[in-house]
Amino acid sequence: MSRVLKYTVTGLVLVGTALLAFYLYAINTVNFSVDKATAAHTEARQAFLADLPDTDCLRAADITGIARARGWDAVQPSQFDWCVAPDTVQTWLRVTVEPPLPFSTEDENAHIFAFDEAGCAVDWSYASGPGSTCAE
Repeated sequence: MSRVLKYTVTGLVLVGTALLAFYLYAINTVNFSVDKATAAHTEARQAFLADLPDTDCLRAADITGIARARGWDAVQPSQFDWCVAPDTVQTWLRVTVEPPLPFSTEDENAHIFAFDEAGCAVDWSYASGPGSTCAE
């Protein structure tokens, strides 16, 4: 073997060993737990929903107050461009749940409320066809 080849092989072995050592160190010292972050988000969402008043007409102001007390954003988007049911939804409220889910979008971190003509929260779902905003 030539000297250059020996040095190249030795160098590659040393670099590989260093990378393996760093990888093992990172695995043992850095918390990569996605499950903990997901659980924290889920627990925060459930606690928020549990704090909402149990009333026949849950209003956006009630929800917004509880969200803001937690330091969360609560905004009323001007429109919601998804196909949803029922087609009688008049307004929307988007609450950003913290902490966020790992590797997620804004939509995945939001709890979205729908309100009818009287301003009361209503159950809604993504849908198309009769009775939805995408009836055709």
